Amino acid sequence: MNIEQTYVFGVMIICGFLVGIVYDLYRVFRWKCRPSKVIIGVLDMLFWLLTALFFFCVLFRINYAEIRFYLFLAFGAGWMCYLLVVSRYFIALFIKIIEVIATISRILTNLLLLPYKFVHSRHKNFK
Repeated sequence: MNIEQTYVFGVMIICGFLVGIVYDLYRVFRWKCRPSKVIIGVLDMLFWLLTALFFFCVLFRINYAEIRFYLFLAFGAGWMCYLLVVSRYFIALFIKIIEVIATISRILTNLLLLPYKFVHSRHKNFK
């Protein structure tokens, strides 16, 4: 393999790794939101269409869209490395981030509703 093929191989490994991260984000979203089976089907199709688009855009940019079998192997190897090595840490991180965002939004909602609750409680006393 020459230098250019090695470069393209490395980029495809990184792309597989990145798609693994996005897939874990999607998995955490599905786990937390529990959408219906129809929505899951639509989201699955959308995920794979966007993954294919990403794959071929990157391939077009770095390799003039020359499709070679070793590129699919590199993409799959990057995804597998991600899933086997760091996926559980990213999932835990994503869950923590969602919990922090949910806590912050709950606090902000309560703060925004505080004046309403105050006025409403005072209004009840005058009846």
